[in-house]
Amino acid sequence: MATFDPAQHTVVAARTFADLRVGEVFNAPSRTVTDAHASAFPAVSADNHPIHYDAVYAQAHGHRAPVVHGPRVLAFTAPGATLGRSTPGTRSTPV
Repeated sequence: MATFDPAQHTVVAARTFADLRVGEVFNAPSRTVTDAHASAFPAVSADNHPIHYDAVYAQAHGHRAPVVHGPRVLAFTAPGATLGRSTPGTRSTPV
C-alpha cells in the first residue's frame, strides 16, 4: 500500500504569514452551498437556529435565503490564501 505524501499534493508553495503582502488578491474556486451543506453543518456544530435552514424564517428576518454558518464560510474561503499564484497588487492566477 502506498503512503500518502502531502508534499506531492500541494497546489502552490507553502507560505507563512510573513510571506503575504498587502494588496495581494487570492481567488478561491466558487462553490454553491446546497441544502446538504446546510443540514450537515448543524449536525456537527449543534447550531440548529432556523435562520440557517428555514427560508421563510430567514426572509422574515431580512435575508433573501437561509444564512450560511460563519465557520462554514470561513472553511470555504480560507483556501483562497493557498489556491492560486499571486503577485502583489495583481489578481491570482488559478492553477
